[in-house]
Amino acid sequence: MKLFFASLKQEICAKWRELTVLLLVNLFELFALSSILVMMHPLWVILVSAIFLMPALALIILCIKDNKPDKQDIKILFFIIGLSIIFGIMKSYLYVISLFIAYLFYKDKKQMYKWLFIISSFSLILFIVLAMFRLMPDVAMLRYDEMWEDVTNIRHTFGFNHPNHILKYVLATSVFGYMWLGDNKIHTLIFSICMLLVTLWLGWLTNCRTGMLVISVMLLLMNLPFLVNWFKPKRLIFVFILMSFIMVAFMDIHEINVELSGRPYWFNFFFENFSEYILLGKYYLMMLLKDFSIANYTLYPLDNDFLMTIFDGGLIALLVITYFYYVAFEKATDKKLTVVIIGMFTYALTEAFELAFTYPIYIIMFVELVNRYMEDKPDIKLFKGKAKEIKKEETPE
Repeated sequence: MKLFFASLKQEICAKWRELTVLLLVNLFELFALSSILVMMHPLWVILVSAIFLMPALALIILCIKDNKPDKQDIKILFFIIGLSIIFGIMKSYLYVISLFIAYLFYKDKKQMYKWLFIISSFSLILFIVLAMFRLMPDVAMLRYDEMWEDVTNIRHTFGFNHPNHILKYVLATSVFGYMWLGDNKIHTLIFSICMLLVTLWLGWLTNCRTGMLVISVMLLLMNLPFLVNWFKPKRLIFVFILMSFIMVAFMDIHEINVELSGRPYWFNFFFENFSEYILLGKYYLMMLLKDFSIANYTLYPLDNDFLMTIFDGGLIALLVITYFYYVAFEKATDKKLTVVIIGMFTYALTEAFELAFTYPIYIIMFVELVNRYMEDKPDIKLFKGKAKEIKKEETPE
């Protein structure tokens, strides 16, 4: 144990800037998911967000400067950042921060997952303690399915601004922990049991049925990875996007609509009434630019992360993200990746992730992309060099 803490201290001293970035991003997301946010004036929200994010961005720039990236690296970074901002208004933060984190840690993914897990676990415990001592507001909410005028249960936010958010955070924490510890069977089993107890306890407190079920199944798969031998990471995104569209077909089947809290109905409703946003998205941006008080439809979240990407950045954005995802995992054979992707994409079918600790799947995707880019870059330069030599030889004297 002494050696473990000694190594942590050494890593903190060596990587204090990178770790400070992770901590600041984590604190911002806790703030953005907290019940305090609901009670704040928008200007204060912007100010507090800047307090977390501006120092993080400054440290990221310093870290990148010290790494001395060449012009090719910078061009690729800003090309993807540009695409992120153009295609994802609500999600651009996720893409940009995930890309920066991936760039800072692509040389040592294990270290990144370890520190993401440690920081998020500490923050989650702190958040729960503050909520238990009433230092964070716990808002009681009704599970109310308006389509059927049926109040089913009282839910507690437990310090977050929505009952579902705390288990989204647990999902992200579970992913980071598994990517760090998942190569050791004993460590994985102990970790899974601990996270299962946390999931069931918080699921009972918040009445978050989907999160409790999906995380529990993912934790089971962590210990039975042979069950996912038939799946390839690069293909999974196509399967889940297809399932998202198939869900719309169940809108007229009352029993399924009830079980899914009206999600098929609302998916179909958005497609029928907001078809002008399908190609380029920007629905959420347009709602924010109009009178927000009359933008009633924003009160009905599109509880599907793939469809939310369409209304935020359009089909083009979804195609670009799908392309990046496919390229990132084209050669992946790690079963941990498959388990994580199945867990997160299953949850994404019925939830829009929004922040949820920068959506781990994006961090993982960008880490793989950056790593592949850095590995292939010397070959690309060598190819260009050979091409020049061939031209010289072919040039007549």
